[in-house]
Amino acid sequence: MGWHNNKKLDTVKAMCSDEHEAQIRKAHTKKQPVVQMRSNLNAKSLHIPKVERYPARQLEFTDTQNSVKALLYRTIVAAYNYVFFNEFAAVSGKESFTRVAQKFVVWLNKLKIENKYKILKEYETHCFDVRDNHGGASPLTNLKTVLFNYSYLEVEFFEQLSQEDAAFLKVLQETKISAQTNKRQDSLASYFGALPWLRDQQLGIGPDLYRVFASPKLTVSSLKILASTLILEFYDAKVALQEFLFAHDHLVEGIKNTLDGINNKCTNRHQQSALYGKAIFEIISDYHDLESRSLSLQKGISLLLISNLSTKGLESYQLFLESKSSLYSIFEGKRKRSGRLRSLSVNRLSTFFSSSITADGPMVSMLVLDQLTMKDTPLPITKVERLMFSWLMASLAVQPYDIVKLKKNDFRLLKVGHRVTNIECEYFKSRANYIHTTRSLSVKKIEGQALLTFLNQNPDSKIAAFNNSTPSISPGNNSVLGNLVAAIKLPMMDAALRDAHRSNGDIPMVVPMAIQSIIKYGISLTHKKGLTNDEIKKVSTFCSHHIFGLQAIKNSSVHANSDPYTLHYLINRNSHSNKTEKSQYLNEYNEEWINASGRITRTVMLDLINNVFDIDFSPLNGKDSKEEVARFNNEFESVTQSISYKSEEMLSRLHVVTGQNKGRINEVGVLSKSTNKEEVFSPIYILDSPVTVCKMRNYLYEFNRNYLRLLNQNSLYLYQTVLPTVEWMQQVLSTELSSESISEGEKLFMMMQNSGVSMTVFHSI
Repeated sequence: MGWHNNKKLDTVKAMCSDEHEAQIRKAHTKKQPVVQMRSNLNAKSLHIPKVERYPARQLEFTDTQNSVKALLYRTIVAAYNYVFFNEFAAVSGKESFTRVAQKFVVWLNKLKIENKYKILKEYETHCFDVRDNHGGASPLTNLKTVLFNYSYLEVEFFEQLSQEDAAFLKVLQETKISAQTNKRQDSLASYFGALPWLRDQQLGIGPDLYRVFASPKLTVSSLKILASTLILEFYDAKVALQEFLFAHDHLVEGIKNTLDGINNKCTNRHQQSALYGKAIFEIISDYHDLESRSLSLQKGISLLLISNLSTKGLESYQLFLESKSSLYSIFEGKRKRSGRLRSLSVNRLSTFFSSSITADGPMVSMLVLDQLTMKDTPLPITKVERLMFSWLMASLAVQPYDIVKLKKNDFRLLKVGHRVTNIECEYFKSRANYIHTTRSLSVKKIEGQALLTFLNQNPDSKIAAFNNSTPSISPGNNSVLGNLVAAIKLPMMDAALRDAHRSNGDIPMVVPMAIQSIIKYGISLTHKKGLTNDEIKKVSTFCSHHIFGLQAIKNSSVHANSDPYTLHYLINRNSHSNKTEKSQYLNEYNEEWINASGRITRTVMLDLINNVFDIDFSPLNGKDSKEEVARFNNEFESVTQSISYKSEEMLSRLHVVTGQNKGRINEVGVLSKSTNKEEVFSPIYILDSPVTVCKMRNYLYEFNRNYLRLLNQNSLYLYQTVLPTVEWMQQVLSTELSSESISEGEKLFMMMQNSGVSMTVFHSI
């Protein structure tokens, strides 16, 4: 009877299964998130959900009575419906809409429209004012995508759009976007120019070598020699190492057992290092048993060691290679008379071999060793070699994002008989949507040899290039740049690099030296947060977190191949059209490079070709024609190089004096190619005044009138004196003198011309 006292139980009504299921479904529905629905095109508000790093937000359309604003509001809603609800919309569309829409709507709500056709231009100006960055990236680029691309893809909006509104939106769509004039182009010169501490002789490369970065041609040449030399030297070392392993079967078996043991057992890094170390120890021990050791094998063993030794192990690097007894002394002080170690301590192995190494390291890792033990298979390609290949292709002006897409059949091998003589790369340039052909590389040169060697190591159609990420600046044993610098510092590798720089035009060894200094002394800007202000002031070797990228190499390559002028360079082998080069490279952002690259010389030389020289070789037979063209090109190249050098030498001595009590004297260091250490250049002083401008303008005027007569009567004087002076004066007038002096000087010169007064310059004609 006790249960009758519980009133709750009395009131409980038995439920059937259908009723119980309905109740559970109702409770479940309450917990579901609110389902987004398409918004009405005439909506007065819009809820934008959270997208990536942008929180959820509410847009309010406050001025729907204005017909122009109401149309733009509907455009925003249509774009919203498309990017959030259309299955064919791009994934990035949600983030793009969220980033753009709110700022524009908030501004539009407050706008008092005076000219409806200038709305977008007014918004652009407003954004520039807010950011205080006139000449920066225009906000209209993304806004026009939202207003005129996304919205037009929404069928409902397009169908309801009247003819008058469509005409207005079309005019609005044609609003010109302001050019981004504050954008500077990345190059090797700009990268190393941001590291002035490299001038320091103790920490960097010294002032003389640092000046080489002002020359794109010398910098890119040094980079190409570095990449090519490492590819060739690594190949030579891998072949020798593979032959050594094939001659010692027990070493091959030991490598296999090491990897199998790691894969089959759960080992920590401490144990892995010991297992790796034991296998490498056996290789070094057998290496010392050889009666004769080739230089190639020494390189291979050295690369193997620096790839796997710990910091402590690298301190004993010389002992590893000195002799077998010195090798044993590292791991055990005493040894048996038989010449064998009593035991290999796990602790000592893990101490001398890096605990951070992985089977797939950047250089000669255990996986590389394993692949070297496989017969009838191509040689493995390390990450360092892949980086060098990417650097080499970027130096040929190939776009970075196209390098990783290259395939073996993109390269054409030009053969004479059965011997390869030249290599060209013909690939699809995705951004420009056309086939592009790079410059032809001769296999007699180091770049051609390296490229052919690298291609032959790729068994499949796809080429093992380095990915688009830029290596971080780290001296660590497991970093690509850390291994690269360790390889460069090897005595044999250093000797090979110096010999390659010397034999390929006596190029300064600037890039390898700079990379070594950056890795050794550079402190990344990302570490700045952990330093106090006093500590920051003491540190003078800040650098970026990453080394220069492929885009910087590619841009510097374009600069390098634009100077000096020769007939050969009239064929554009850069990875863009002539129009692109004019708009993107020959502009004010590269003014310093343009002024130093001999524009006037090229213009004058082209005029000479068209008006003076007879380069019609058609009457000659094939052989004679080729010889004449080759001789003509060689003479022209030597002349233009001489002109370019002399004009740069004069510019480096330039001192500009203002003539005021407080003024400036602009002194630029002298970079001479002469080996004479006692060579001294006298400075050239010019006064920043209208009279100076007038005299220079007169010199240029007289040159344009008389250069043909100079060519006929005194060509040596024209090439060695007049043309360098013309280049020098052009740059002084364009960059060095004040605008006031130039303006007054131009007036003075025109007054002289109008008065019939002339100042003779060339007295020899």
